[in-house]
Amino acid sequence: PQGKNEALQLACSTHVVTVSKIIRSLGLTVSEFNNLSRLVSADPVLRDRVMKQAYLFRISADVGDDSWMPEFLPRSAERVPAPVAAPVPVPASASGAAAPKAKPMVTELDAPAPTSAPIPATEYEPMPATRPRKVSPPVTLGTFAVASDKVEKLRMEQRIALQNELDTTELPPNLCSPNMQPVLTSRVKNLCESFPKEAEKVVEDLGMSIQQFNDMLERSRRDPIMRIRMRLAWNAHKKTQAALQ
Repeated sequence: PQGKNEALQLACSTHVVTVSKIIRSLGLTVSEFNNLSRLVSADPVLRDRVMKQAYLFRISADVGDDSWMPEFLPRSAERVPAPVAAPVPVPASASGAAAPKAKPMVTELDAPAPTSAPIPATEYEPMPATRPRKVSPPVTLGTFAVASDKVEKLRMEQRIALQNELDTTELPPNLCSPNMQPVLTSRVKNLCESFPKEAEKVVEDLGMSIQQFNDMLERSRRDPIMRIRMRLAWNAHKKTQAALQ
């Protein structure tokens, strides 16, 4: 705001700080949130869905029912109330009265949003785990982007190897499905069986489990907001790769 109204400036600054904390608590940066807002605004159907979802959140907060909420958001029983901060002592002025101290204006909400390109189309299918499942730590979108990139490269290598083996540019549908195993040559069968094991090793080397990879993949398919967030993470990974080359 323009002018010297300190109360208005303080209120606006407090609002920006509070909104920034809420955005970060959901795993986003302010710039990513700004970019998401622009993408949602440009799509009438998605905008309508987001507005309805926001309405359900408000109703849920009023009645205390969160059974409908997406699985990646914490349920009320899992939420831990934030500790109340101790009041900050205010220095007294020369006259003895408390001198109000204006907070600095936060302009991060006005930061430019990162540019992004669509995630390349992939042929991912959930991969079976070849080893016993183990508990893994939470996965970041950046880690998932790196894993997706490596798994996609493995998949393309497998396709090229199968095309060369069969001497064709078009692979039959469901070539590596269990129903096709009895009619495959040993060489083709080995190529089909090697991919899940190699992909699982790549994923686990990054600290993920196959179950986590498949779960995040499924979330990106059914959740448009998550799909946009993963696209941003993919773009950031590609920029990092380009800078290292």
